[in-house]
Amino acid sequence: MGGSYSENNICYSEGRHAPNNSCNEILALSDSGELQFHALMAMGVFKHEKAFDMQHLSADQAAEYLWQRFVSPLDRQ
Repeated sequence: MGGSYSENNICYSEGRHAPNNSCNEILALSDSGELQFHALMAMGVFKHEKAFDMQHLSADQAAEYLWQRFVSPLDRQ
């Protein structure tokens, strides 16, 4: 959480990137007044992005989205 991107964001890095230099996704708290997140880097090109409203993710949906990103390389092998 946090780091150089924001104290309230969750940053996710894939691969062999240096953790402080890059990330593949950033989940930020939504301004909706509820505990929701929105994905700052989602472009809708991955199948796991199409399963959710990327601008209004519940905590469970955000966790599932990051989990799907984490295990997706296993599907390619």
